[in-house]
This record gives sequence, C-alpha cells and structure tokens, in this order.
Amino acid sequence: MCVCIYFLTFCAFFIFLDTDIVSQKKLNGNPVKVANGESSIQGSEQQCMDICQSHPSCHGFNLVKLNLETSVTSMKYVEWHAELRLERNGKFAYYPVETTGGKITMTRFEGSESIFLHPKVGASKKNDECVTWHEKVVLSNEAFSYEIEGNWYGNLVGHMDYDTGEFTFSHGGQDPSSFYIRPPFGETRDEHSCLLQYDKFVLAYTEELDRDGFGWGGARVAQIRDPSSSSSELYFGHGRTDPDLFSFVEGSR
Repeated sequence: MCVCIYFLTFCAFFIFLDTDIVSQKKLNGNPVKVANGESSIQGSEQQCMDICQSHPSCHGFNLVKLNLETSVTSMKYVEWHAELRLERNGKFAYYPVETTGGKITMTRFEGSESIFLHPKVGASKKNDECVTWHEKVVLSNEAFSYEIEGNWYGNLVGHMDYDTGEFTFSHGGQDPSSFYIRPPFGETRDEHSCLLQYDKFVLAYTEELDRDGFGWGGARVAQIRDPSSSSSELYFGHGRTDPDLFSFVEGSR
C-alpha cells in the first residue's frame, strides 16, 4: 500500500511503500527515486497522486490528508464488483431493492442503498482491478459478477430507456445498460488513470464526449430533476455545458 501524507504547515509530501521497489519517476523535471520502502518528494497534491498511481506497485493506495482544521480523509481506488454508494453534493442514491422497476432517488434522508459496479458484458475484470476513466460500468443492486438464470448481474440491474431517459432497475438480461465515466465539463483524464472514491465524474450513456446541440457527454447524461430539493429523481438527458457531477464512495448495507 502506498500512502501520500500532506502537511499543510510544511507543504511536503511523503511516499511510503511496503514492498522492495526501485523505480525512477520525474517530478517537475527532476528524477524521484522510490526504493526499498521509503522516499520523499516535494510538490502538489496532484503530482503526488500522479506518481503514486503510475507506480505498478501502488495499486489500492490511500491518499491521506492531514489537516489541522479537518479530520483525516482516506481516498481509495474504485474497484470492479465493489459495493459502493452513489453520491452527489451530499445526497445519496436510494431505490427500492425488492421489486423491479424501481428508480434512483438522490436524497439526504437516511437509508441510502449500495450499488455494485460491474463491467460491460464481454469485458472481463478482476475484483482488485480499478475502474479507469472513460470505461463503461453497469450499475447493479446485486454482487453477482456473472450471468445467473439468463440475466447478467442478477435481477436488479440498472437500465436506461433511451427514448424517455428514465433509469430503472430490472432483470439484467443479456445486455444491460452500461455507462461511461467521464470527467467534468471541459476537463481531461487519461483513459489509463484509475478513478478514485470521491472523484467527481459525469455518468453518460452516449459515447460522444462533446457533441454540438447536446452538450458534454452527449444526448443521455445522468442528472437529477430538482437539484434544490432534498430528494430528487435521477434521469438521463442532454449533457449541456454543466452536467451534474457524481462520485462513488465506500458503502455497505
């Protein structure tokens, strides 16, 4: 595990690795050596993350911020088949888990539900692999990472109706809806870079990243109907120039 620790008072970063590694990286044009368990670097938080993520033995690292005014926050990779919660501005996804046809409501009320992330049917992913930017994910209520009784990922899997933009849970079938993980409007992310918990992203059904007339993410992009409400339904519409941003955070039932 790799841990980057940030002290606001000293503006210094440290990388610790628990395996014997010799690696040569560059920061601001200067080589940085990570070897035999310990090294330190100077730079910004993003530079620390970039070095840590690019190292082959840093999979699953935690980025820990130590701040005199705030509590410690841990950030981990979003991994395939993981049990997570969908979050937007302090609201979490809730949906009925016993019946098909249920819709996601983003709410501040208690009782958010977990969502399992599975790959598009035909794409083989291991449990400990991270989800990367621009990949397609299937949202499911169930942990099944395989086809069961003719339904991929079970009987409560997210589907989007392209004509209406409605998102509901129903039987997985042979080709459940899958969605692109896109960066916020106008930003870029390397397609080989891992998505972290709490990273803000656009959830898009359509393939186009930026299309005239539809906006960022294309014609079918996840959004909520009434952002000012304490509880609002999720649906898919035109991306516009300010599509709603979501994140995945750790969670369990």
